[in-house]
Amino acid sequence: MSLAGTLLMEEPYNPRLLEIFRQRMVLPQRQLVRDMLQQGIDRGQIRPDIDPEPILDLLLGALFGAVFARGRPNRDWPEQIVDAIWPALRPPAA
Repeated sequence: MSLAGTLLMEEPYNPRLLEIFRQRMVLPQRQLVRDMLQQGIDRGQIRPDIDPEPILDLLLGALFGAVFARGRPNRDWPEQIVDAIWPALRPPAA
């Protein structure tokens, strides 16, 4: 988190640093979560019409927001976040 904050502050002076961070760190992590979402879609656990990009933004943005507001979240935090957005993700009842 502190590296990301430093890169954001440095962006006006050296935008290439943030781009390298995005390419090597952020996008691969997003792909991991995107793949997990796709596995849930393939298994019928997540709605097939869901666009994963906004979900990724919600999940990863929530992490940044939590860290900046309160510090590193506790171990229950990921489950709490998934519980909060699950109604939007789950498939309709059969």
